Amino acid sequence: MIFRKKSIEVTCSLCANTCATITLSERKPYSLFIEGFLGNATFRVDRLIRNHLIKYYQSKDFHKIQEIDNEYAPFYCKECKMCYCIAHWKYWTVYDDGFYDATRGVCPNGHEKTLDD
Repeated sequence: MIFRKKSIEVTCSLCANTCATITLSERKPYSLFIEGFLGNATFRVDRLIRNHLIKYYQSKDFHKIQEIDNEYAPFYCKECKMCYCIAHWKYWTVYDDGFYDATRGVCPNGHEKTLDD
């Protein structure tokens, strides 16, 4: 995991490709940016959550990150305790009455989870 200017690159446990690039803004309003896994996502976070995320991303504690919000580490499988790039997930879109509801996926070991909600 590389940490540059409040950004880190999370690498795949299987192939060493990048799962996602994570950036935490340094000024208010604090934001978390996840780039490269199912596209790009932006989340507003408060200062306390931001400080926890910095610590957890640096220590690679993705389980604790997902305890805050599953979408903050969608590439991580809790059961495997591993990160996988999008190439290793089998994923599909779920619709509710014709509208986007979520993206679900199965990791290489068969564990299913919501990747985006």
